[in-house]
Amino acid sequence: MRKSKLKFLSFLLCASILFYNLCFGASHSLYAQEASKEDESLFLAKKAFEDGFYEVSLGMLERFLKNYPASPKHAEVNLLIGECYFHQNRFLEALNKFEGLLSKPSSNNLKDAIFYWIAEVQFKGNNFDKAAEYYKKIIDEFPNSVYAPNAYYSLGWCLFQSQKFNDALKFFKVIEEKYSKEPQAKEASFKIIECLYNLKDYNALKDKLKQYLKVYAKDPGRLTYLYFYLAEADYYLNNFSEAIDGYSKASINTKDDKLEALAKLGMAWSSLKLKRYKEAENAFNDIKPANLEKRSLDVLLLGKAILLTETSRIDESRRVYDELLLITQDPVVMTQAYLGKADTLYNLSDYSKAVDVYKEAIAKVNGQDVPQDLIDKLHYGLAWSFLKEGEFKEAIKEFRMIAKESEDKVVKVSALCQIGDAYQDSGDYAKAQEVYDSILKDYSDNFYSDYVQYQLGLTFLKASNYDGAILSFLNFKKNFSQSKLLDEATYALGLAYFQKQDYNSSREIFEKFQDQFKESNLKSDALYLLGTSLYNLGKYTESIEVFKNIVRLYGQNPELIQKAEYEIADCFYQMGNEKEAMERFKSLRSKYPDSSLTAEIIWWLGEYYYRHNDFMLARRYFNSLIKDFPRSSLISDAYYALGSTYIEDSKYDEAIKNFKKAVELGKPDLAAQSTIAIADCFVKKGSLDQALGEYKDVIKKFPNFSSVIYPKLAELYFNMNNYDEALNYYRNSLDIVPEKEMGVIQFKIAEVLESKGKPNEAVEEYLKATYLYPGNNSLAIKAYLRVSSIYENRENYKEAQNIYKKIVAMGVPESKYAQERLDWIKANIKK
Repeated sequence: MRKSKLKFLSFLLCASILFYNLCFGASHSLYAQEASKEDESLFLAKKAFEDGFYEVSLGMLERFLKNYPASPKHAEVNLLIGECYFHQNRFLEALNKFEGLLSKPSSNNLKDAIFYWIAEVQFKGNNFDKAAEYYKKIIDEFPNSVYAPNAYYSLGWCLFQSQKFNDALKFFKVIEEKYSKEPQAKEASFKIIECLYNLKDYNALKDKLKQYLKVYAKDPGRLTYLYFYLAEADYYLNNFSEAIDGYSKASINTKDDKLEALAKLGMAWSSLKLKRYKEAENAFNDIKPANLEKRSLDVLLLGKAILLTETSRIDESRRVYDELLLITQDPVVMTQAYLGKADTLYNLSDYSKAVDVYKEAIAKVNGQDVPQDLIDKLHYGLAWSFLKEGEFKEAIKEFRMIAKESEDKVVKVSALCQIGDAYQDSGDYAKAQEVYDSILKDYSDNFYSDYVQYQLGLTFLKASNYDGAILSFLNFKKNFSQSKLLDEATYALGLAYFQKQDYNSSREIFEKFQDQFKESNLKSDALYLLGTSLYNLGKYTESIEVFKNIVRLYGQNPELIQKAEYEIADCFYQMGNEKEAMERFKSLRSKYPDSSLTAEIIWWLGEYYYRHNDFMLARRYFNSLIKDFPRSSLISDAYYALGSTYIEDSKYDEAIKNFKKAVELGKPDLAAQSTIAIADCFVKKGSLDQALGEYKDVIKKFPNFSSVIYPKLAELYFNMNNYDEALNYYRNSLDIVPEKEMGVIQFKIAEVLESKGKPNEAVEEYLKATYLYPGNNSLAIKAYLRVSSIYENRENYKEAQNIYKKIVAMGVPESKYAQERLDWIKANIKK
């Protein structure tokens, strides 16, 4: 193709010169004879060139330069001399000749030709980057040149040879679209196919192949290769049945033994992917290894090993993997062999050995040219093996490496999800939240977004950050209304409201749940929490009906039935029907003697006596629960309840002892509450420094309890006369306490400032308590009285009178005192 192209271009140049001579040569008679000799000499040289007599042509062209030193055609002649050198493979001489022409003004009209031939010389020397530079000059500077079609095609070739397939593709497409009638068009179309194959753009490859076969169906020389490429596209697009058809056509129609072997290898792998193990085995066995190159032999062994694994011939597969690892020099195949061997061990639950193999593989492939997705799989396998071994830190380390190094966005996000899940499973909720938040921020449109949002909500829920959980699950419902996790997220939202003690909201969620998610496995749990929400709202009759429905609908779930019957008994107690309640509890205890429900009943009895201030009897039941049901989930609650009974009797050391047990055994929220209770005990004992340490320990371990701890710390510092710290904690409290508590905190800020001797600032803060929180009338009166007292102490009786008048106008019990002060000021203070 390239040789005929060169002759054609030279012919065009000769024809244009001959046309010039024919048109203008006869117009000057005196000049005609000399011109005709000159033209004749050049014509003969060009004719010899066209006929391929380059040595003869070269001699004629050199004599022309000698005989006609003043000829204006020297540049054209030198160009042809360079072309003669080129066709004689005297490339260095050709290059010198062409480059020499570049600096001569007389050759300006031949610049596109000079660029072209310099590019051709560089191409012949495999200097593709340099050749591409000159082909590009023709395209940019001489878009209408006769050399332009060849420049586009050859530039595509250069880029293809340099494996710049994307760039090459662009130029081959120009030939196909702009120069469709040129002889290069067909070649360009085939090169587009090869580019797409190398780029692994299998969808585009398949479309292009179909288009090519329509236009060039009668191209027997390439037909088998086209079938093979089509099969490869289908294979990598997971169209394995279509791939088998394509490989079969390529195998049948080719006379090339190597292509036939590759096609059969593709058929075998396609059958393996389709789990047609018998067909795969027959295809593997039908391949002649001698017809495969080394890498394809490795792929053959790898396929056989996977086949043996899939057909449960584990020992044989491990031997093949070991054989492959001994002989392969291909890092990709080696990696796949390691993966196969390690995955086999993992699936056999031999996690320790799997860890060793994954580690060995990672060490071997380090620095080798291995696709990132295979390296990701090694680290993934190692991470999961660590998880199975309980090595959370090591697992997280591997997942972090995947997230950092992987080029696949889905793999990155998946690894980050696993990091978040690992932190969550290990109880490190703060880090889990940080990871989930980063995924939602940095990869907002990822495939796992609904899962991440759900897990973030769960993490907040487990950390007892109910507001965070509610917000997260509400976002989930808003943004992922079609998610498969919608029922779980909705249930968790209801649970978060329930844990927050917002029972109206939890009731609303669980009432709708029954109709919204009729096929959900969580229906029974949601119904139970609906009944419990109604119970906590004091709607005992409605609650009983819900629990009776549970007994009627879920008889196949004994544990749930027992809990429902327990709740029914408790509802009767709450309704004041103690007789009915006691009968039901006694019946439950005899009906389910070995059930965990017995511990629930004992707990109920302990609570009953606690509520009735019979602390001795309450302690008896709580101690019985701890002793007789050591595996009950209520153990930590029982210790907490014991601690509370001792506080009521002012036995603070005993209380602290039991609260510490609750911290040791309890879930995060109970552990936090128990630590707070310990600190409260130290306050009551007067051990303020110890109390301070406990409160701060709660903030460190359970930051979501800051709204409870900050006001306590502020009060403690206030009692220790450390007004600066007290003020700091009260002001921070304003940002986190519930709205209903803000007025009290505001009042406390004013109180601290007054104690610090800053009456002006104190007055402002007291008045804020009245202006910003108008709903709390008693607080407003207290604030007004404090302000009036400050004014009186400063002998600012005018302002004091204004405040007292406000209190009188309010018509509250304190109005009488305010009037008395007004009367006193009027009688004793001169204006």
